[in-house]
Amino acid sequence: MTSSIRLKELVKNDFTDVITNPSDGTILDHALEQILDNEIKEEASRFLAQHKRNVSFTAAMHPFQLNQIDGIPNEYNMAVIDDITYDLYTIMGNTSNHSPFDGATFVNPLVVYWENNSLKGDKAGIDKKQFVHYYDEVTGTGGIIKTAGFGITNDRAKGRKFYRTMAYNMMKRSWVNPDGSPHITMDGGILKDYMGNTVDYGPVYFKKGSKYFMREIVRYNGDNTYTVIDSEVDN
Repeated sequence: MTSSIRLKELVKNDFTDVITNPSDGTILDHALEQILDNEIKEEASRFLAQHKRNVSFTAAMHPFQLNQIDGIPNEYNMAVIDDITYDLYTIMGNTSNHSPFDGATFVNPLVVYWENNSLKGDKAGIDKKQFVHYYDEVTGTGGIIKTAGFGITNDRAKGRKFYRTMAYNMMKRSWVNPDGSPHITMDGGILKDYMGNTVDYGPVYFKKGSKYFMREIVRYNGDNTYTVIDSEVDN
């Protein structure tokens, strides 16, 4: 009976650790989200965090086809910002701080389209769970990034100022040429795709003050500016 139990535990724990520790790190590599009062609780919490992140090795992932002409490149520009926090209370009198976005990632509206183009037949809609694995051969270290990527859409931007601010900060940078000079988009600007076909964006809605407007793009002026028509609409 003793050997039988030992074999069961060997398969359950030791063999699993052989796979998990080199790929995802031991439980000591996974930080605690709160300070615990004893070692057993700490070990259990770290074990849970380890297996939560290990999902990246068992998920049905679809790889991006990088560097497609209409897809995503092999490098992203990212900005890390502090999440806001709120105090939560229960009827028992307990209090805690909560971050409403819980480490979420917000995705540039254009990148939403480019990611789906890079997924080809595995297009996954607007919101995705992005996984990134990396390894440094010099130091022998590596890591993973697992994040929920929420695409900023016209509907979300219309509903909340937060999304409008995020979209503005993502897309306000001017494109430049390799020599640093301003890049002037030719042949229709954003109104033409890379094959020269017309891109119909339809009406774009935005909020200014307490009023809502519909914007229609009339034409590209040839100097990175566009002629538009704004009409007030009901919200």
